[in-house]
Amino acid sequence: MQHMFRQLTKSENPGNNLSMMLFALVEVVMIVVGIVMANQLEEQKEMREVTNRAEVLFEEVLRDLEADCWAALRPLFANRSNNRLSDVLYNPDRTMGEVQANAFGIYYMLRFESALHIDTQGYEALEKIHERLPEHLLEAYEHLDRLMDQNAIIQEHNRRYQDVVYANMEHNIHNHPWWNQGTYSGVPDMDALMWMMGEECKAQTHLVVNSSAHLAGAAERFRTSAISVYDEIKELLGDTTASPGYMSTNFASSDRTQRMLGNFVLQDSLVYGSASHKHLSMEIIDSHLTAVYGNGDTLRLNRSGMAEYSYPGPPLEDYMEVDGKLVVGKWTIQKDWTYERVSD
Repeated sequence: MQHMFRQLTKSENPGNNLSMMLFALVEVVMIVVGIVMANQLEEQKEMREVTNRAEVLFEEVLRDLEADCWAALRPLFANRSNNRLSDVLYNPDRTMGEVQANAFGIYYMLRFESALHIDTQGYEALEKIHERLPEHLLEAYEHLDRLMDQNAIIQEHNRRYQDVVYANMEHNIHNHPWWNQGTYSGVPDMDALMWMMGEECKAQTHLVVNSSAHLAGAAERFRTSAISVYDEIKELLGDTTASPGYMSTNFASSDRTQRMLGNFVLQDSLVYGSASHKHLSMEIIDSHLTAVYGNGDTLRLNRSGMAEYSYPGPPLEDYMEVDGKLVVGKWTIQKDWTYERVSD
């Protein structure tokens, strides 16, 4: 027994010690490499899962952006309608007949607002995993994140627009008995028509058109940015399906476009008379029809009237050539500009 103990405990020669140390070191290295490889495989698996999840969410974002851009058209068209109705009220030569023909529309302009609500479900889901997104998806998310920052501005304009309409309604309900009587029948009585000819109606209209114009401006800025992000995500996902027609800001030139190109003099149809010192030219810049003002400012225009395109959505200025003049409806209280062509 003692002999066996001495055999087990006796010192080994240096050569054996070195071999065992090398063997132990190899084992340690193999274990470390195994752990690293296992971690890498786990990370790769997690990255694939995150990437797959992100691509699904980006597909959802595409659908959200389509819905958002479609929804953005509503306040744009509402604002254009508000501008048209306010023209009737602000025109110094308006007649009672013109007011009566538009009375029901004026009533609803003062009573209802057209809000814009952004779909954010896909974005919110991406936000929860954005820190783990692969680099090739992260930039698209950052652009989407900046786009969603505009939602706060839109909601503020929604609130202001709503506050204006509610304030008008509360005032009229308490001060004008006809407000909830003849107007509901679609045949406003004489008291309502006389009110629509007066200054109080013009003041309420001023507030409505300005608040709707601010929302329309925010909606158009969002729409333009959203289309850019939308195109980026589609390219990133390799999506080659056709986009809806309203998901584009590209301008397709036409014979009408060529007739518009040239130099113009600005006139105000509500003030009447020429303002010859205000010049602009219509040019095609980067495939977009652009108004270039005398001071160097530019305004990109998207279309030339409903007859020219099916449904691309209106820009901040709606323009159309009529009787040799370029008529532009401004999306603010200062509207209905006419650009008269300068003779060559």
